[in-house]
Amino acid sequence: MTNAQFLEAVLLGASGLISSAVLAGVEPGISFTEPQRRIDAFCSARFAVGPMPALDAMVRQTDPDVLIEGKLVKGMYYSEAAEGANDLVAFRLACDRLLESRPFLIFDFRTSKYSLDTNRDGCAEEVGRLPHPEVDPVPFLNRLPDASGYCYEDRPAA
Repeated sequence: MTNAQFLEAVLLGASGLISSAVLAGVEPGISFTEPQRRIDAFCSARFAVGPMPALDAMVRQTDPDVLIEGKLVKGMYYSEAAEGANDLVAFRLACDRLLESRPFLIFDFRTSKYSLDTNRDGCAEEVGRLPHPEVDPVPFLNRLPDASGYCYEDRPAA
């Protein structure tokens, strides 16, 4: 993978809104400081703590398919290597077998650090550490402004 490809993966994974056009003229050996400042500025403008951890460089260990109808939270596990322990879990909302493209919560088992993205724009509104290397997404789900109506707001009443 070239530096430009890596940078694009980081930018798209972190913000989802910065296009590959930003990478025009990127040469090997570039400094990643300026693109990181752009990501930080993007998230700062949204009153966020910073970008969500990038998952693109990680190996996904969980099948992204959703087999259940209705509303659910799917935890997808990631690791740095194809073999070995899970390093992160990313929680996404799903509705009628359609998984959201961005997680609302990412938890790092190595550090017990979590990042919460309440509007799924790629920027964490809250980061913190939990006392144990385990996480329950339900308390975080309750902090999402659209959680109560998610998946059901456009359905006719039964």
